[in-house]
Amino acid sequence: MTKFSNRTDDLLWKSILEQTFIHFLRFFFVKANDIFDLSRPFDYLDKEFESLFPPEPNGKGVRFVDKLVKVYLKDGSEKFVLCHIEVQSRKGKGDLAERMFRYFYKIFDKYQVPITAIAILADDNCDYRPSFYLQEFVGTELATHSIVTKYWIKMSPSYVLIKTPFQL
Repeated sequence: MTKFSNRTDDLLWKSILEQTFIHFLRFFFVKANDIFDLSRPFDYLDKEFESLFPPEPNGKGVRFVDKLVKVYLKDGSEKFVLCHIEVQSRKGKGDLAERMFRYFYKIFDKYQVPITAIAILADDNCDYRPSFYLQEFVGTELATHSIVTKYWIKMSPSYVLIKTPFQL
């Protein structure tokens, strides 16, 4: 696959996520209607995300699909949750769990809000599900756990009946 076709696919995923984000939340969170104030508009923080994670000078590390979305909670408070979404179609360097951790702590450092991190993987490696990252040294530990799902497993007819457009 060429670099151009990868970017085109990434732009399509980004558009799909933005146009179906309510369904996306309902797909991943059974109680989304109780948790999120879905009557309020979503705020897509693409520019803010890019400022936290600028591309490397050599052009590597360009992230097109990574989405940072502000969603409001339904409990009446002014708090909000930032959802990081990453779509990855191949294993890459195998550093996804560490990158998800880096995204998490930089986003938290800047916004000081609760974050949920979701990675959608479309690779065909059944054993690659890097949802856990642990950093430890001499009795100190820091760990993160992300929601990691395989696109082809979630979309399998045997997995779930289609209830939302996001599943199509």
